[in-house]
Amino acid sequence: MTPTHILYEPTAIGRIGVRKRDEEVVIGTDYSCFAYMLEEYISYGVFSIVMPSSSPETSLVNDFPDLLKKRLKLIDDKNENEAVARVLFKLRNEFNIKLSQDDSDLSFPKEIDRTTRKQISQIHADLKRVAFGFNHGVHIELNTSHSADNIRQIRKKVQDTGTRVVLSHIEGVLSRYEPVSFGSIAPKDSNPRELISIFDRLLNDPEYIAFSRSVSSLSEVKTRQRALVEVREFSRRLSSSRFIGVAWDYITKILKVRPGVPLPESKELAGIISGRAIPAIVDLTERRARAVENWFSYASQNPPLRRDGKQLGEDVDWLPPLPSLKAGGPSSEYLSLGTTGELIQSLEDFKETKSASMSKT
Repeated sequence: MTPTHILYEPTAIGRIGVRKRDEEVVIGTDYSCFAYMLEEYISYGVFSIVMPSSSPETSLVNDFPDLLKKRLKLIDDKNENEAVARVLFKLRNEFNIKLSQDDSDLSFPKEIDRTTRKQISQIHADLKRVAFGFNHGVHIELNTSHSADNIRQIRKKVQDTGTRVVLSHIEGVLSRYEPVSFGSIAPKDSNPRELISIFDRLLNDPEYIAFSRSVSSLSEVKTRQRALVEVREFSRRLSSSRFIGVAWDYITKILKVRPGVPLPESKELAGIISGRAIPAIVDLTERRARAVENWFSYASQNPPLRRDGKQLGEDVDWLPPLPSLKAGGPSSEYLSLGTTGELIQSLEDFKETKSASMSKT
């Protein structure tokens, strides 16, 4: 079995700052929180991160840190885009939605409400993840309950019988997944730079690679029981020692896998799922929230980072993260920066601190 690969999903957070030369308020996107997601990747035995060629980040791959660049696999997703476009053609046609020439962007009529736009966009994005997972055997990040509910909501708005059948089949595929729990490890008390260093060392360690292969084997029914034993033994042994010079916690993880029952038959979805390895699914919704909590104390004393790992805006005084700020997850339409009251208070605090500093000089 090959080591575990996971589909790339960015973890972006909005940061607000004040430009030094003219005190203009600026907004930047901070990718330093991604380092805290490495802890989650380690616990799932991730060995490499797969990025679709249509991802906006592909143009910046050469600027990525060497660690990420070495473990990043770019894969042409033209077939997945075409398959999703074909399967959901009638859905778009009913709502008069246009698709870009590269099958990646949706254009909605003005009369379609925001909720419906978001739901249809999410269905396209989720099906594309599922298609990519089936075609390339990678773990995908997906909240199956949320996705299934989203499909049901759109199905109520659709008039065409054939479209409702297709949506039911997609929901049926997602409903076939069931959770399997397994013991794993996570590094104790690490900051972003340490996590990057730990991940780098793990990717060159034979024991971690063996662990990654065992986690990957959990997605196959015939190898699942043996893999569970191997993963448990590895995790318990390493959590009681200092593996690669690091202290570890023993934790329980959940992976959604196929239980062994056949997937629903569907000629519309045959081009996506027939004869292919069924991908495992991870739901990192709660973990992203915890990553933000860990990131808060670090970000309060450090500037944001660009996608390439370098400091963003050295000519900017960055404000501490606002209390209600939230990280953007997969397919997030917006980045939450906090409330207007928090922003006003933060700017007032910044102004007072700067005035006090200037008076001392």
